[in-house]
Amino acid sequence: MSKGGVYRIKGDENPKVGVKTYYNVVEWYPETPHSQRNQSLVTWELYLKTDDGYRSTGIKKKGINYFTFGPNAHKFSYKIEGYLHEAEGKEPMAIFVQPQKKDQSVSQEKEILGIDLSYQDGSKITKTLHYMDRSSATAKCQNLALHSIVFKLWEDDEVENGHNSKNQFITKSPPITVDARGNARWDFTLFNTYIALANKREDEKKKHEYYVTAEYFGKTHASQNVNVYNPEDEKKTTPSKTSTSKTPK
Repeated sequence: MSKGGVYRIKGDENPKVGVKTYYNVVEWYPETPHSQRNQSLVTWELYLKTDDGYRSTGIKKKGINYFTFGPNAHKFSYKIEGYLHEAEGKEPMAIFVQPQKKDQSVSQEKEILGIDLSYQDGSKITKTLHYMDRSSATAKCQNLALHSIVFKLWEDDEVENGHNSKNQFITKSPPITVDARGNARWDFTLFNTYIALANKREDEKKKHEYYVTAEYFGKTHASQNVNVYNPEDEKKTTPSKTSTSKTPK
């Protein structure tokens, strides 16, 4: 009688503990009827390595082709086999696996790591800005892909550096989605209408200081400050042109 059933399976030989890991049939014995070449008919069985070889763990699932290894599984070695009729106990219809401890150094916390300010063409801001300059704020995020964050523009008029809710709030962005790389970008313009807001408390200053915050679920991260020329101060310091005439003797 010709042999039929699973000939080769494939999957991760070093699965992470706590992570659902799938295994699939990639080749059947040639004599296997097409009606039986169906993964829903395959039995998946997990074996534990002992001093006497591999013994079944009793975990045997028909049509369910994944395993999730427990927190201490990295201390042991296993064998996974898929079969239609009975286990053969060898490769390639079986895979020998050694689970790996999950990397604890990789944080799963959702957070905003930092914000960079630049011109909208991506170039770095290296000098004092002027009103009507077009700028961008880019937030680098961790574990926030496809989530939304909100940017806010502030004028810094408190003594200490860093974000302070007492600073002058200027405007904010709509919710912006973080891309797959963990970046979210907001393009904005330093409109002339912001001058009056900034000068409410600082009409004597030659320069205004602006920064951007990004917020996610109550957590706020602030960018560094950038300086912007105050045109109202320039008007005060520019000498007026007056006509002079000599007094006749």
